[in-house]
Amino acid sequence: MRITRLLLLFSLISAAHAQTKWTDAKTHVVSISSVASKTGFSADQMRLLQKLDSNLDDLRIEKIDLGSQTGYAVQSFGSEWCGAVGNCTFWILDAHMKAILSYRAQTFAVLPTSTNGQHDIVLRLHASATESMWGLYHFTGTYYRRIQCADVNYSPDPEVILKKPVVSSLPCSRM
Repeated sequence: MRITRLLLLFSLISAAHAQTKWTDAKTHVVSISSVASKTGFSADQMRLLQKLDSNLDDLRIEKIDLGSQTGYAVQSFGSEWCGAVGNCTFWILDAHMKAILSYRAQTFAVLPTSTNGQHDIVLRLHASATESMWGLYHFTGTYYRRIQCADVNYSPDPEVILKKPVVSSLPCSRM
């Protein structure tokens, strides 16, 4: 049953991932802090947003449909924000520019399924040339929480690369 759910999750993710493409960051660049200053953020939130503004050349910003509201996927891609294997700081901001998901990822997908009125989100972390880790996030009503994780491995045996990956459950603490 658990493996069947993981395979179904992987199928949904693969379909959604194929549809999730970053557009040119320059076409979506707006002054994040100028929008946020109209929404009454705390000093800490404003410092974060101003830092994002100062590094816009290192960010991809995509307007996305979260289900009950419009949001923004924001992902860094500069060396200051990313690890050695390409996993970079990633946020989902709601319509009020509040971070409702903050983690790291190489890619993301917005799924057609939803929880508490918001689409479910998948983040994929790169582990190696043939292996990645996938985390499924559900909306709690306030923020996104990781609820299930999987390891997707095209080469569990270093001598063989598979056409279809081996998908296995992964403790989310390993992501």
